[in-house]
Amino acid sequence: MSKLLKLFVLLLLTGCGSDVVEQQPQVQDPIAEEVPLAFVIRDSSEAVSFSLADPTLFNPGAALYLKKLAGVDAPLVNISSTLFEQPIDIKHVSASADGNKLVFSLRAPALEDASDDMQPKWNIWLYDVVSDKATKLISDELIAEEGDDLFPVFLPDGRILFSSNRQQGNKARLLDEGKPQYQALSDNFREKAFTLHVMEQDGSDIKQISYSQGHDLYPHVLQSGKIAFVRYEHRGRNRGLHIYQIDSDGKQLELVFGAHSDYPNDLAIASLQQAPNEQLVIGLRGGDSELPSTDFYYLDTEQYMDNGRFHDGNETQQSAFSSSLFALSPPEGELALTGKYHWFTPIFDESQRSLVVWSQCQVVDPNNSDNVIPCTEALLNDENTQAAPDLFGLWIYDEATKTQKPVVLAEQNKLIEEVVVLESKNAPLETEYPSDLSLQNEQMGSIHIRSVYDFSGEDTANPNITTISDPSVNTERVYAVRVIKPVSIPDRNEYNFSTALFGRSSGQSMRDILGYAPVAPDGSVYVKLPADVPFSLELLNRDGHRISGRHESWLQLKAGEMRTCNGCHQSTNELPHGKVAEQNSVNLGAASTSWVGSFGDIDAQIGETMSQSFARVVGLPTLSPEPIFPDVWREGIAAEADLTGSLLSLETASPLTDACAQNWTNLCRLSIHFPEHIAPLFALSRPQLDANGDEVANFRCLNCHITSDENGDTQIPAAQLDLSLSPSNENNQHAIAYRELFFSDNEQELVDGILIDKLVDRLDENGNPVYLVDEDGNLILDEDGNPIIEQVTVTIRPALSVAGAAANTRFNTLFAAAGSHANYLSEAEKSLLWQWLDIGAQYANSPFYSEEE
Repeated sequence: MSKLLKLFVLLLLTGCGSDVVEQQPQVQDPIAEEVPLAFVIRDSSEAVSFSLADPTLFNPGAALYLKKLAGVDAPLVNISSTLFEQPIDIKHVSASADGNKLVFSLRAPALEDASDDMQPKWNIWLYDVVSDKATKLISDELIAEEGDDLFPVFLPDGRILFSSNRQQGNKARLLDEGKPQYQALSDNFREKAFTLHVMEQDGSDIKQISYSQGHDLYPHVLQSGKIAFVRYEHRGRNRGLHIYQIDSDGKQLELVFGAHSDYPNDLAIASLQQAPNEQLVIGLRGGDSELPSTDFYYLDTEQYMDNGRFHDGNETQQSAFSSSLFALSPPEGELALTGKYHWFTPIFDESQRSLVVWSQCQVVDPNNSDNVIPCTEALLNDENTQAAPDLFGLWIYDEATKTQKPVVLAEQNKLIEEVVVLESKNAPLETEYPSDLSLQNEQMGSIHIRSVYDFSGEDTANPNITTISDPSVNTERVYAVRVIKPVSIPDRNEYNFSTALFGRSSGQSMRDILGYAPVAPDGSVYVKLPADVPFSLELLNRDGHRISGRHESWLQLKAGEMRTCNGCHQSTNELPHGKVAEQNSVNLGAASTSWVGSFGDIDAQIGETMSQSFARVVGLPTLSPEPIFPDVWREGIAAEADLTGSLLSLETASPLTDACAQNWTNLCRLSIHFPEHIAPLFALSRPQLDANGDEVANFRCLNCHITSDENGDTQIPAAQLDLSLSPSNENNQHAIAYRELFFSDNEQELVDGILIDKLVDRLDENGNPVYLVDEDGNLILDEDGNPIIEQVTVTIRPALSVAGAAANTRFNTLFAAAGSHANYLSEAEKSLLWQWLDIGAQYANSPFYSEEE
């Protein structure tokens, strides 16, 4: 130990790139002496795992320490030593603005011989510095063990914000929907999703404030009062760690940075905080690593929405990431003279000082293997040099003088982290937005889109928004918006549902349709939506086909929240979107007190969108169960919708209930299941009658698309498409019809009354036959001595795709006015099919679906 102490006291240290950081003599330092600190020291004798995707990892052997004076000689006090006898884990330490309280996450000792699901959960504890007392905030053991509670921080009003997989609000919604209460998995189906919650300091009044299917991690209360956090998203092509912000009541969720950005050196976010200059500081580390080394950068979110792109969409060669605060950590298995950093905590006293956890670069002494010595260029260039174990100590770093002083000396097999300063600093502001009381009482929010033709600031209407705002102009318009929500997927260890229910692809998981809203001629939408439900939007044409890309980020509204956005964006469009303070909309709204070309009973106010005018005159509409709306702009507000294509007119089971059709509430859903709603269409009798009412034909699907005719004789199904409803021999949890529609199949032929796979000669790329050869490459000959041509099956591509209704052009053409199957399906049946295809064509849209029930 004396050698290590001598090493750390006397060395000249390097950091911040090529700058030299000089060790100051140990004279009394007023700032160091007056600032009390708290931090975690953990046992690192065994590898400590860091996983950004699984924040619940348990690394026993941690303790929380208090150091009332930030000097190397000040005593260390273990304030967690009396809590448990066996090894525990502690992380995510945060201090109150007055410096008198700490909150942290603690996991109790592991239970011997207990399964993973029976092990203790992560709980939040509060330590009062004045009374020297630590208390578990949620005292009721049953409530405490309902989920893992991590990342606690103090809100300006004293409440505790934290991230948890307890999913308080989501479970309440499941109960309202008549489903079991369970914790939903994230979009990648691996872990239970972590979302943001708040509670009082006594552990009461727990409320969920963020709703997503990913992980919401590393929350940090900014000086503005906004809560910045990292959302780990994994939906479709939208995969990665993105920075969002939200208010403490869950309103005003918005993307801040990173939807289309990679982070330096392909690292992932491991910490998020705000420096005294109000810039964000992010710590970057390997996503799943046992290496504690972390790189720290300032991140400029005021100018940049993505790396290399300003908020106005203009590209730049400049980076949103400043040069690193300190020298970058060397790659795994390598050494650098500058050593490695693990933790950074700024001090808010205008001194430009911070606390860092740092390990000096050290190697095994080539002349004495029992000793370690500092790195030199010569030693690093010697291939025989052996790295010594990391020794991370706690230091005060002075940016102004480029010097640092030891606060806690490094010890072998000890890792210091979770460093906080117990200083009194300005409390963040409170920024909760006011609520609309009427909406709040209905448990609704509202969203106002000024124009769906506003794509990231570009007017995409044909020819422009001003022209098509005239409803008398005949042109192709966006007709409606579909609102969908994710279906919560449980852990299969708790509810052992069949993954066959996902159908052809689990890429869209399971989805419910919340409803539809009309799009006004100017492209505006103004509608009430259920609160506390993650949702996304899809644009539809008049045929009911989705014509927009799938929105791969989940939005949310809180009760009483009123959100306005300019327009839409494409998932492949890298221009910024989702900001509360967006650029000006391309839809300027009404230029006079009337709408040109309209019926005239909806007046306008200057600057209003057409949807705003409608809501002011008629009332703010709720979602509709179907994309069927009256043409109020050409026929007046007394106009009635043409219900010809309503799902209520189906002769088979409908996903639309009579109750929800009459009163579409915030608990109504369209849940479409293939066995219940789609398959019966194939067996439905479709008689064609002559003028006398006599049946002259029957277009029942299963008259032709089946392997036996009306006499029971074997036949080739029409178009090689078998729509039988019996279980498939490829997957007995799917009907044959579903497999035939969405999976490749072999062409069949009828030989001696038996259906067999058709075989044809195999040809090479030049069209020449390919002959059978033995293992030595010699031709195999038939009985006449002739070579035998290899026979192969003929693949038939699937009839349908899960990419959406509009993507299924072959299928759509069949049922068009001039198609071979024109009038075979009713408008309601086609509407049902298009809706199902658009949301992913799942076999079922509930993990609890059972055909037997």
